[in-house]
Amino acid sequence: MAQMDEILAVTGEPTGWTTEFGRPWPLEPGNVLTPDACDPENWRTSPYQISLQVLGPGTDDLQADRDAMIRYMEDQGMQISGVFGDPSYPEGVAWTVFGRAADGRTIHYGTGTERRSVILHGECSSHPSMRDGVSQEAP
Repeated sequence: MAQMDEILAVTGEPTGWTTEFGRPWPLEPGNVLTPDACDPENWRTSPYQISLQVLGPGTDDLQADRDAMIRYMEDQGMQISGVFGDPSYPEGVAWTVFGRAADGRTIHYGTGTERRSVILHGECSSHPSMRDGVSQEAP
């Protein structure tokens, strides 16, 4: 959850975001997130990870917005791929970037004039709390 807040700060618009289900971000204290198996085929023994998607307000400078996120991902030690976007494309076409860290974290960031999207998959963890649900109060 803290990393999602960091990501949104990079956008310059840390407020006005909602989850994919329309809940305001940040989530209210006490809301529990259900982790997903990192290896769905072996979910009984697999470590788990938190996956979040938030949607927020668009921006007028798509390239600068995407480039700021690339710098953030690089500062996090992520490998950058899936960079898309060109000033000659018509409005409404998202500019995107994908980052992957060695510990399994991934960020997929899409920016457009009407909205932006962040999909964050946290690192894979075998901590017992990951099997039950994670909240802001969880260890």
